[in-house]
Amino acid sequence: AMIGNVDDVPIILGSRSDIETEKERKMSETNLHLLKVVHFNKLFVGFMFRRYDEVKQLAVAYDAIASLPFNTILISHCMHVFYGGLINFWIARKTMDVIWFDRGEKAIEKMRSYAECSSWNFQNKLLLLQAEQCFYLEDIESAKRCYDAAILSA
Repeated sequence: AMIGNVDDVPIILGSRSDIETEKERKMSETNLHLLKVVHFNKLFVGFMFRRYDEVKQLAVAYDAIASLPFNTILISHCMHVFYGGLINFWIARKTMDVIWFDRGEKAIEKMRSYAECSSWNFQNKLLLLQAEQCFYLEDIESAKRCYDAAILSA
């Protein structure tokens, strides 16, 4: 269960620069993996608390960072793709902007490649992203099938 005050969320999202030290700021600017994780965490918390405006801005910043070349794929990157896809489809539904839908489809493509390597770990996530894709397209029957398949695959 989540414990805390919703009023504390802007602090978590980083709207108060005084809570971050200069050392922390410089470290995240020079370490791409850390920068990616910091932005993802802010994005994820905003999504959980349904802070739409902040999430939309953070998603754009996160995508710019995620497009940078990384030498290794960490498990956290796979989870970033998954939650990023969910967030993109959520924003697409709210804005009806095809750009966000396209981002969600890119997440499906990446998750498909992960599922091909390890269906045990990623098939359920791929199916859930596909369900969200169908839900956006208002194909409710296909969305239900994908949701059910994701549950069985988990």
